[in-house]
Amino acid sequence: MIGGSEYTQAMNEVQNVLSSSNCHTLDRNNFRAQKDSCGIGIASDRWRLAVDKLFNVTYWPYVQVSTAYDCVSLFFTDSYFNLVLLNARSLLASSVILISAISLISL
Repeated sequence: MIGGSEYTQAMNEVQNVLSSSNCHTLDRNNFRAQKDSCGIGIASDRWRLAVDKLFNVTYWPYVQVSTAYDCVSLFFTDSYFNLVLLNARSLLASSVILISAISLISL
C-alpha cells in the first residue's frame, strides 16, 4: 500500500489541503477544522477529495468492496459522511440552544 499510486494520490491531496490552510498548528491535521474559514473550506471539492482519499488509504482492507465501504463509512468518524453529519448535528444542537434561549428571554 505505501508507495502505491493510491497512497501517493492521497498524500498529494492531503498536502494540497495542508499547504492551503491558515489554521492553527493544532488544527492542521483536523479535517473538521479544515472545513472552517481558517482551512480550505468546502466551496471546492478539494476538501472532500482529500477526506475520501485519506479515508480509503487508512481503511484500505475494508473499502475494497462497495457494500463494506458503505458500512465502514457509517461508523468511522473520519469518513466524509460522518464529518459532514457531525457538522450538521452540531448546527442542529446550536439551533436548539439558541431557540431555547430566545424563548426564555421572551418570557
